[in-house]
Amino acid sequence: MVATYGWLVGEMRGCPIAIAGDSAGGGLALSLAVHSRDAGPPPPACVVGFSPWTDLAGRRASLRENDGRDPLFRPENIPAFASVYLGRVPADDPRASPLYADLCGLPPVLLQVGSTELLRDDSRRVHDRVIAAGGESQLSIYDGVHHVWPMLTAFVPEARLALGEAAAFIRRHLEPHSR
Repeated sequence: MVATYGWLVGEMRGCPIAIAGDSAGGGLALSLAVHSRDAGPPPPACVVGFSPWTDLAGRRASLRENDGRDPLFRPENIPAFASVYLGRVPADDPRASPLYADLCGLPPVLLQVGSTELLRDDSRRVHDRVIAAGGESQLSIYDGVHHVWPMLTAFVPEARLALGEAAAFIRRHLEPHSR
């Protein structure tokens, strides 16, 4: 992902780039922003995480509170999914779990998550840490939607709302760079 982003930055020749991802991809988008801050290339103009998985160690209250409320995940699935994702990397390694990274100096972040998701607190905790580090973060919690609901725009009205919010956020952060 880092190599691909570096290539894209080179191809775009100074044009602003927004990065977004859902679930593990949302965690990767945040990790890429941390990496670009620390080691280059230039950071994205903004980051959007749809139901981002930011804590592969599974240290979240929503894992218990929302057990059985999200049809896509159960708490007992999280360690198995994490082990496939992580390989031999520790679950709290900041490169894999951006919640444990230094979140100072990131580009503006939008996090969207459902109130009944097991990963709800991943977004809450990242949001709080970005704000505490002096950064800009917007957290939107949508009631009663399941994990990565924005992909179901034809069926879930909240998906259209979430994507509209994300588009407005991206537009707001790209426009100053394009003038």
